[in-house]
Amino acid sequence: MIHNGIAHYKSDGALTVLSLLPGFGWVRVLRVLPGWLRDPVYNLIARNRYRIFGRSDVCMVPDAAFRARVIE
Repeated sequence: MIHNGIAHYKSDGALTVLSLLPGFGWVRVLRVLPGWLRDPVYNLIARNRYRIFGRSDVCMVPDAAFRARVIE
């Protein structure tokens, strides 16, 4: 994830994305944990993401209302 010209990897990237979403600013607190502690949790979720979040056979095509809410 690249934000303000800085590349963020693994848990740093995930926490950066979440902290930019409305209502998730509190995840910034998790950055006080060292990366060696956060990254294994990130890897566990990444390995099991389809089991946790599900899988879709088709890509979602967003409508105009949804596109208006997307942060670019």
